[in-house]
Amino acid sequence: MIYPQWGGKDVLPTKSAAREIVDEDIPIRQIVDTLETGYDCERSRRRPEIRERCKRFGKIVVKVVVADMGDHFRIIHVGKFR
Repeated sequence: MIYPQWGGKDVLPTKSAAREIVDEDIPIRQIVDTLETGYDCERSRRRPEIRERCKRFGKIVVKVVVADMGDHFRIIHVGKFR
């Protein structure tokens, strides 16, 4: 299977993040677009390897939280809000 990439690394979801992606009906390309062109939106300090990015798509804001695992990024949370 070929995974999308960001920053030269594969982007893979955790099992719970995969459920969130399906439940929220967010295409994987929109997630990668949020990582590539979104803005940092940390609400509190996180560990240095955790990144939180947001992007507005019309009236909806998509938030993606990833952990840098060294050789790939692991999506740990995805959400939509207004």
